[in-house]
Amino acid sequence: MEYSAFQRISSEFHWLSKATTRKLTHAVHCKNLPPSITAWSLKGPICDCCVLYLPEGLFILAQTADELLLLREANQSWLELRIEPSRNVTAPYICKEGESIYISYVLAEEGQLCFIVKHLRSGNWRSHRYEFPQGACIDELQCIKAAYILGADQELHGLFQLRSKNRAADVLMSVRVSLFRGHEAEWQELFQYKGSASVWSLSLARDEHHRLHASWGIQTAPQQASYYYCSLSKGEHEKLSSQYVWKHEDSKVRMPAFLFGSNLLLLLFIDDKGHMVYGSSLTEGRSWQGIRTGTFGPEKVIQFVQMTKHSEQQYYPALVLGLGYPAFRPLEWFDLQPLLSDSCDGADGPDLSYIQAQLSSIRNLLSGSSDSLLSDVIEFVSYKGVLNRELMRWMEQWKKLDQEEQALISSRLPASKGTLEHLPLRHIR
Repeated sequence: MEYSAFQRISSEFHWLSKATTRKLTHAVHCKNLPPSITAWSLKGPICDCCVLYLPEGLFILAQTADELLLLREANQSWLELRIEPSRNVTAPYICKEGESIYISYVLAEEGQLCFIVKHLRSGNWRSHRYEFPQGACIDELQCIKAAYILGADQELHGLFQLRSKNRAADVLMSVRVSLFRGHEAEWQELFQYKGSASVWSLSLARDEHHRLHASWGIQTAPQQASYYYCSLSKGEHEKLSSQYVWKHEDSKVRMPAFLFGSNLLLLLFIDDKGHMVYGSSLTEGRSWQGIRTGTFGPEKVIQFVQMTKHSEQQYYPALVLGLGYPAFRPLEWFDLQPLLSDSCDGADGPDLSYIQAQLSSIRNLLSGSSDSLLSDVIEFVSYKGVLNRELMRWMEQWKKLDQEEQALISSRLPASKGTLEHLPLRHIR
């Protein structure tokens, strides 16, 4: 079964799969219970889909051979809305910014390749159309592959592999669209390759500081793939530039993934033997250390999955590399521990000494913090003993004052004349 999207909602694990070319299956796994499954069959084959998990429900933007559909699951049934009745649609994407749901795709229409962005708010659809640069015709330019990421400043970023038939070249184009000011779009050509026609692997990611990172892999020879990097977090109208990262002997191009650390950027992929192949940068992608490899595990234990990420008022799908089923988690820094402990010879060994230095620094910080905490506890215990002794002294003084008060009261009372009878007996007579 081909899994395409995952989300954890409370104690439930939600998986969406494309079981066949025409069927989508949504499975919900709960602890100690069999999975709950709902399915939806479409009229035409599913070419591509994008999944968005929102608090109000599951949304799927599905591209079929004949049209673009928006599907929404409600009460274990599916609602279907036709977005674009055209077979010339590619690269669907759906996200949410504020109160609006945004849908984007590429449309080849009337001799022009266009990037379409629609948004739904308060039950009404609005559309913006952005023509690709150079006014190329459909026969000359087509969209082969695309990747998207939602920026922090109400901006949608796209990466497109475009193929020009007349020049026998592929072009990588980026676009930045302001969702707040829908008429603005900024295009830049990042890369051009003249060679054998192939589908590139495109990757976009957003780190914890909201910086945007792009990578792409190209099959440059039958047994060789090349990988490149570009930072999309540049100033307005500042030209983007790409960096060559490495070449790798492989029969196919792999999907690159990003891992982010403190002042550290890691670009990696997993090969068919389960080896992690990675390059690292301590300069925010301006320069890269050499390629390294390390044993991670069988390829089947790790996979790319769409996950819906949430940041303030934003919900956006992102492709992440992760582990596990039915529970799933993205690959994190602690997953690099096998690489740190492996002993590899030569240049192929993992050069992660700077990570070890950071871990050592963290351990020292924690050790220093624990020593400081222990000192504070000892000081608190000593202070508590002083307070207890002071409290006992005050209790002794209070007892002494109480005795003195009783003696003073007794000395001032008049002496009794005769013996008084017991009060209960006097009351009876």
